[in-house]
Amino acid sequence: MVIGKTALHVAAVAGKVDAVTSLLSHKAKAGTRDMDGSTPLHYAAAGGHAGVVSALLHSLKSKGTEDRNAWRKTPLHAAAEKGHDHVVVLLLEAGAKINSTDQNKDTPLHCAARGGHQEVVKRNQVNLQATNNVGRTATCSVLDEEFVDIHGSQIRKF
Repeated sequence: MVIGKTALHVAAVAGKVDAVTSLLSHKAKAGTRDMDGSTPLHYAAAGGHAGVVSALLHSLKSKGTEDRNAWRKTPLHAAAEKGHDHVVVLLLEAGAKINSTDQNKDTPLHCAARGGHQEVVKRNQVNLQATNNVGRTATCSVLDEEFVDIHGSQIRKF
């Protein structure tokens, strides 16, 4: 076992759907937190492992989408930050809140914008005026990072 992580955490990081399914069928707890407060769902979301995310959401009965780690990030923050649009969709369909904020008051949109992840930035139902702890909106993050593709196609929609 990796220090602070269960076998389920490790399988989620690796994107091993069969291992995750097997562990869950043997009563592994999908909501178990590691030393940073992250659940297997955080790791699967960050890795873009849609099959693992689906299995965990099914086990959690779609709960756990608002579980927060030590930085108050949800699995949706993790997926958005890495640009995993397909996982973002799964989490939103399971009830994740698109405007939830982390310890810096960043929404998943802030995380996606900083990474230049255009498909995630295009998601609907976001608060485009939400500011983080330094007063920056996601639009400011896009402009700061000079993501020209996003800027060119999206700024008019912001």
